[in-house]
Amino acid sequence: LERLVARPDLRVAVVSGRGLDDLAGHVRVAGVWLAGSHGAHLRAPDGARTALVGESARPALSTFLRVARALAGPRTIIEDK
Repeated sequence: LERLVARPDLRVAVVSGRGLDDLAGHVRVAGVWLAGSHGAHLRAPDGARTALVGESARPALSTFLRVARALAGPRTIIEDK
């Protein structure tokens, strides 16, 4: 990643399902864009953060998680990341 970041003709990003802070703990390379929560949250190389899914979506997501957990059964794990 460090060699890729050093190239002026490239922008490097790591996209993960992990939360942004968790992802940042795994990718400790300066100059990398991070996209956590499957791209819902971004961190620029300068540390600036952007949430592509705003807090206004949280109630709907909470309802979805509650219903999904109820329908999934006891042997299924559904995480809110």
